[in-house]
Amino acid sequence: MPDDGTGEALTLRERIAFELEVPLAPETALAFVRDVEASLGHAGFLEGLSVEAGAPARVRAALPVSTPLFGERRLPFASELHETPAGARLAPLPLDAPARGRAEVGGEAAVAAAADGSRLAYALEVAVHLDLPAADRWGTRALTRMLELTAASVLRGLLARFPEAVERAARARAAAGASTADAPGLPRR
Repeated sequence: MPDDGTGEALTLRERIAFELEVPLAPETALAFVRDVEASLGHAGFLEGLSVEAGAPARVRAALPVSTPLFGERRLPFASELHETPAGARLAPLPLDAPARGRAEVGGEAAVAAAADGSRLAYALEVAVHLDLPAADRWGTRALTRMLELTAASVLRGLLARFPEAVERAARARAAAGASTADAPGLPRR
């Protein structure tokens, strides 16, 4: 619910799960999925992607959403990054400051050995929360329903681009000949 009590909150949830075979050795692939800036570096649909060091690390970014019905909005999100034995997990965090809209991003990435490298398995869930005007009249309720359908379509479109972005990033890592020992920005273990 918006802070001023004059509107409604619209929440949309979408899930995506996919697997990719990439030409990375399992150890390199494991480091890749744990390095959010590298694995999501080709995701042009994320703005201001940053990772704050810590235990656990915090990932922050915004999903830019543009629709004819409610214009351009940046939906910020924050998540904790937890390493798992097979990869990494993102856990959504509440945002510090209220916004007209926000997102929650969570999910898991797992690595398994494959014949020509590694198989990456991703399962993500994104929730978008939008503040809308109060729907007290028929026309406003119809507009709210159109906003809901448009926002859901935009969210599905953003998530549909995710597998290609991860694959491009993995192939770029492979082309650079990166390994867990020599990849820039990765901690040495």
